[in-house]
Amino acid sequence: MVFGDPASHSNILFLRSDDGGNTWTPPVIANPMVTSDPQHVLPSLAIDQDPNDVHITYYTQHANGSVDPDMANSHDRGATFPVNRAVRVSSESFNLPPTNVPLTGAPGFSATHYDRQIAVCYGLGEYQSVTTAHGSVYAGWGDSRNLIMQPVNALDPISGQVHPEQDVFFQKVKAQ
Repeated sequence: MVFGDPASHSNILFLRSDDGGNTWTPPVIANPMVTSDPQHVLPSLAIDQDPNDVHITYYTQHANGSVDPDMANSHDRGATFPVNRAVRVSSESFNLPPTNVPLTGAPGFSATHYDRQIAVCYGLGEYQSVTTAHGSVYAGWGDSRNLIMQPVNALDPISGQVHPEQDVFFQKVKAQ
């Protein structure tokens, strides 16, 4: 599976142990099985005050390449995650930006990244989380919907270019 490749497929699986890890339930697919949503990655899990309520947030990549944070909800300790309980966490999708910026005339380097601390690849904020408090569910995630201009610097090969910026978002989510 290669995230970013719409021909590849992945799902979020949930397993539970009721005896301290000696035995486990068979895996249950938590995300809806939708042909136009081939990728589901980077899950985060929260158990509500009522242990029957299980919430899993994850990223969904659609066939067109756009990405959304979604949440699966179970009210039977994770035995099932009905499609009608799946929730889109954000009202705005984002695209995976290729963060490898091709360079010309740079000896020894074929590409760079606008954040020099990150390896050249696709950028997906892995700041994905979910928690519960006082009967509410809260999700946090990173996405690249916002743009930023690279500061102008004569020594920077991508000086002055506009590129996606990884930002962290947080929202109270109505669990289904």
